[in-house]
Amino acid sequence: MCTTFYSCSDDNDEPNDGQESIPGVVNPNNVFTGQMPTEISGSKISRNAEGYVNEIVTSDGKVISFEYPEKSRAEQISNNIIMTVDEDGDKTFYNMTIGRNGFVTKAYVKFKNQGEHEYEEGEWTLSYDNDGHLIKAYHDYADEQGEDDYTITLQWKDGNIIKTYKDNGWDSYSYSYTSASYPSAIKNKGAIFMFESVYPIEVYDLEWVYYAGMLGKGPKDLAVSSSELDDGETYTTNYIWTLDQNGYPTVFDVEDDDHPGSSTVRFRWN
Repeated sequence: MCTTFYSCSDDNDEPNDGQESIPGVVNPNNVFTGQMPTEISGSKISRNAEGYVNEIVTSDGKVISFEYPEKSRAEQISNNIIMTVDEDGDKTFYNMTIGRNGFVTKAYVKFKNQGEHEYEEGEWTLSYDNDGHLIKAYHDYADEQGEDDYTITLQWKDGNIIKTYKDNGWDSYSYSYTSASYPSAIKNKGAIFMFESVYPIEVYDLEWVYYAGMLGKGPKDLAVSSSELDDGETYTTNYIWTLDQNGYPTVFDVEDDDHPGSSTVRFRWN
C-alpha cells in the first residue's frame, strides 16, 4: 500500500541523501510493520479501504480526520494532507507537507471557533534522521503577547530515544529500556509511541499524525523508565507493561502511581 503525494517542502529540513526533489510516498506500513493499534486508551482508530487512517475518535469525543488527495502536482500545491481536529465544533486545521521520506516536514495550523473567522496558530517544522526518526520539532508562533517559539529535540541511539528536551535543556528527560524488573528489552512490536505518558514532548495533536504513519518511525523497544533532571535532582518513573501472547502491549501503567488507574492505558489490535 502506497500513494504518492507531491511536495514543495524545503529539503533542508530532511537529511541530505544526494537525491533530487522527488515525490513523498505516504505508507503507514513502513511504520507499522506488524499489527496496527485500533484503540489506545479509549481512542478508536479507523482506516479506509486503502488502509490509511481516516478518523480517530478519542474517549472524550474529539474527532480527528484526515483528507488524502488522490494525486497532485508540485507546482500547484504545497500542503498535501489536511488533518482536522474537531472538538465540539471548534476546529483546528493542520495543512501538512509530505517530504521525500513519506513523513510530514511542515504543518501550518489554523483554528476556527464555531461561527467565527479562522486565525493562525503557527507553523511546525519537523526534521528526521536517515533512519526515519523524528529528531527535531520547531514550533513557530506569534500572537498579541509576542513570540512563542520553541524547539523540541529527540536524541536516538540504536533505534531508541535516549533523551528529549525543549530548547536549550528545559524539560529534559532520559529514558531506559532495561531495568531490574525488565532485564531484557521489550521489543516494540506494535510501534507504540507514547507521546504524553512516556515521552512528554509538546507536539500536541501531531501525535495523531504518528498513528497515521506520517511522523517518523517509533522506538525499537518499549521504555521501562524515564528520569527527569530538576534543580540538580533526578526523579525516576518506572513503567509496567502487560503483553499478550504475541508480544503486543495490552496495558501500560506507572509503577507506584499516587493516583491508581489514572495513568492506565489499554490497547487493542487488529
